Amino acid sequence: MKDRERACKYYICERNCSKGREGTFRKQCQICSKYDPVPGGQPARKDLRREKRDKYLKDKRNWA
Repeated sequence: MKDRERACKYYICERNCSKGREGTFRKQCQICSKYDPVPGGQPARKDLRREKRDKYLKDKRNWA
């Protein structure tokens, strides 16, 4: 299942969707085919593992 971090623009509140769906964010909104994310919502998650690895490799190159 695709995990969607941002709410849909049709999601009003719990159990209330303007498209007539069930409107439960953790269930229905995660798999809804009419999902359209709210513009300017939360940014996507950062890949912290990659950032730390790149920082480590950059520091390692400077010491060589």
